[in-house]
Amino acid sequence: MRLAADPHAVTPERYDAWYDTPRGRWIGGVEWPLLRSALELRAGDSVLDVGCGTGWFTRRVAAEGPRAVGLDLDEGALEFARRHGPERQLPLADATSLPFGDRSFDKLMSVTALCFVQQWPEAVAETEPAWQTATLAKRVPTGRGLRRTSLAGLRGCAAARSARAR
Repeated sequence: MRLAADPHAVTPERYDAWYDTPRGRWIGGVEWPLLRSALELRAGDSVLDVGCGTGWFTRRVAAEGPRAVGLDLDEGALEFARRHGPERQLPLADATSLPFGDRSFDKLMSVTALCFVQQWPEAVAETEPAWQTATLAKRVPTGRGLRRTSLAGLRGCAAARSARAR
C-alpha cells in the first residue's frame, strides 16, 4: 500500500495525524498496550516492524528501549518516519523479500500491513527466518483484530484462506 499513490489517497502526514483525533487516540491507546504486552519488550531487544508506514508504532517500540527497524514499500511514509522518529534504519523493502539475514531480529511486528500484501502467506514465510522468538504480534488479515499468535496459527489461517478461495 502506498499512502499517496493517487491524488485522493491519504498523505503520510494525514495518516499519522489521525492518531491525534479522538478515535485515533482511542484506537492507538488500546492497540499500543496490547502490542507492547504481546511483544514482551525489553531493552536490548531488536524488533522488526514489517509495513511500518509512518512509523507510529515503530517510534513507540524505540521509546521503550529496543532497537526498532521498520520497513515499508511507501517511500513517502518512510521519509515521514525518518523525520519524526529516532530510528534511522528504515529501508524501502518488500515484506516478501526482506533485506536481512536469518535471525537478524529478536521479535517482529506487523500492524495493519499484512492485509495490504497480496501474497501475505509468502510474506509470513519470508519473515520467519528473520526473527528469533516464536511469537508474532500482528493484526490477522481476516480482520479479527490484534492478537498474539504462533507461526503455526498463521500457517493454519493461510491454509484455511486458500481452501476458501478454491
